[in-house]
Amino acid sequence: MNGVGLPLAEAILSVERNEHERAQLAQKLKKWERGLSDYGMEEGLELGIQAAEYGWSDAPPRRAPPPRRVALCPSPHAFRSSR
Repeated sequence: MNGVGLPLAEAILSVERNEHERAQLAQKLKKWERGLSDYGMEEGLELGIQAAEYGWSDAPPRRAPPPRRVALCPSPHAFRSSR
């Protein structure tokens, strides 16, 4: 299902839908997504679901950036002795 999200979102956004119709479509897509997760395909419809939920008028909430990785031990170069 990879690659389906973008064309699905484009198709959803190309049709004029009111908020109620978009909510119904989002629920249907979420149901399909749950069914696909049984086959290990849970991420294919996410973009289409966002298009149905938010349409053109609203922006989806921003996700927090992933946490930065911090080295817990110093660089191996820090242990080199200077001669």
